[in-house]
Amino acid sequence: MKSQACLCIIVALIFSTSAFAIDLTGKVHIIDGDTVRIGKTKIRLHGIDAPETKQTCLDHTNTPYMCGKASTASLRKLIGPSLVVHCKGTHHDRYKRLIAVCFTGGIDLNAEMVRQGWAVAYRKYSTDYVKTEVKAQKAKRGMWAGTFQMPWLWRMRPQRRTWMPDQYYPTVTFYIQGETYREGLIKEGQQHQREQL
Repeated sequence: MKSQACLCIIVALIFSTSAFAIDLTGKVHIIDGDTVRIGKTKIRLHGIDAPETKQTCLDHTNTPYMCGKASTASLRKLIGPSLVVHCKGTHHDRYKRLIAVCFTGGIDLNAEMVRQGWAVAYRKYSTDYVKTEVKAQKAKRGMWAGTFQMPWLWRMRPQRRTWMPDQYYPTVTFYIQGETYREGLIKEGQQHQREQL
């Protein structure tokens, strides 16, 4: 009797979870490297964070470039000219965006953006793409070929001018050609201090 009750509860949970799943397929408008829109629905790619549109990074020669725009261009290239994407989500964030995994032609766009180094695993919300990120970092793909700051830190910086500590990468604030560096706290009149880890 107990086993039948447990089975009923499990089945109910499965059906209740799938009842809240949201599937959308359609032509997308690409907003940036981790956000798209299908019709009126804004979709944030689950578990990843891409550089902001105005964010700059340094390439392997220390030349500044618009890494946010490069990330957006990478997503656009992945999706292709048809712009048709299928997204599966279960909830919305505080900005009312659907949090989803999106696919095109059998490609998991979330994973592929991280694999190519144009987005990072968003550890604050998910660890789904951490292993993929580690491989991209080792291979120095995309942003990992040069110097960049994690997108969430770039968004937090006062006037976007200073590096800040990060609870998800303790004391690690930026990356130079795939190598991890520690950034000393910067006070007025102090020189930048970098220590390779």
